[in-house]
Amino acid sequence: MAQYQVGTVVATNGSQTVTAVDPDAVDPNQGPDWTPTYAAQLWLAEVTSGDLFYIADDPVAYIVESVGSNTQLTLESAYQGTTVVPDGEPLTGADYAIHRDFSTNYSFPLASQGDIGLAVILQQVIIDFDTELKLLDDRVVALEP
Repeated sequence: MAQYQVGTVVATNGSQTVTAVDPDAVDPNQGPDWTPTYAAQLWLAEVTSGDLFYIADDPVAYIVESVGSNTQLTLESAYQGTTVVPDGEPLTGADYAIHRDFSTNYSFPLASQGDIGLAVILQQVIIDFDTELKLLDDRVVALEP
């Protein structure tokens, strides 16, 4: 299964919510009553809890906690990157990827040809591997006389 990378997103530093951007929405500079409309994503069908979410050029991956709709998802932890707001004409947010390929036993992210953010994927693998090794080490120490 390949990464999911349809459209662009907005994310706010300190928030767990990520929202899809509709390039056909009215420019926010049009007035104080502007409300964005959102692209027809397929997040409900294509994304699940536990998938990795990351914004292009941001070195941090976030775990998807839940998918609320085709245009909104919730991260397990708050987004720590720079706030991304819709901009330009047509209106765009940040490029992103949702990584959906994981190993069978320990759910380590698996990279595929064409994936964006390979460094983020590898970093997550190392973090996950380190966590599993620590758990194993703790169990071995607990068994020692």
